[in-house]
Amino acid sequence: MTRRILFFVAAALLLPTLALAAGGGGHSGPDIPGMIRHGINFLILVTILYFALRGPLSDFLKFRRAEVKDQLDAALEAKTTAEAKYAELQQRLDNFAAELETLRETVRSDAAAEHDVLVANAERSAKQLEEAAQRTIDEELRRARAELRAEAVDLSVKIAEDLLTSNITDDDQARLTGDYLSRVEETARG
Repeated sequence: MTRRILFFVAAALLLPTLALAAGGGGHSGPDIPGMIRHGINFLILVTILYFALRGPLSDFLKFRRAEVKDQLDAALEAKTTAEAKYAELQQRLDNFAAELETLRETVRSDAAAEHDVLVANAERSAKQLEEAAQRTIDEELRRARAELRAEAVDLSVKIAEDLLTSNITDDDQARLTGDYLSRVEETARG
């Protein structure tokens, strides 16, 4: 289609040149009848071209116009979509900074609360351990004192027994027995 148009345009431009060159030249003044012939040839050529190319050229121009319009519409739609997407992403980006700051504050407050809970638990555990250790110490002291008392009593009894055994004579034994019996009799009477 475009080759055909190019052919007719090239022919329209070259035919008058060929006609002028075939004229031979050598005139001294303007060739009015030749110019009229060239004008008529040009008008005939334009008329032929108009009728020959009117349909295909019109169709081509309509097609090209529709194609350009479709491309412009597609580009406008793509631009509108891209702008909407850009606005959405920009809003998300703007909100992201605020969301990030809110999230940071939440994490900080949660961490502070968790720190307080951990410190309170550690203090409570330390106090419980201290109380348990104190109870264990007190219990061990009571037991050690009781063992020491029992051992001291046993040791005192053994020492007293040893002393009595080594220091009491038969006369002392008889006198103690007599004193004991007299007390028992007095108690019984009494």
